[in-house]
Amino acid sequence: SRKLDLKLYEQARDEYLNQHPFCDRCFKKHSIEIHHKAGKIGSLLYDKRYFMAVDRICHIWIENNPVESKKLGYSVTRTKL
Repeated sequence: SRKLDLKLYEQARDEYLNQHPFCDRCFKKHSIEIHHKAGKIGSLLYDKRYFMAVDRICHIWIENNPVESKKLGYSVTRTKL
């Protein structure tokens, strides 16, 4: 169920951010968010293999620059998983 998925995500997110305290894009600011490189559908929501710890500004940049983000490995096409 989605409720269980969200609970698993919250746990995975908290663990990941504790292990990755700095932004994986700029390496300067403290990470406060998770960018889901492969999206959030189904178990991808809590699959740490596709997590990226980011600060808010870098997260916005990744979302607003999809072509560059894919080239840099910040996002992946789901069909290639």
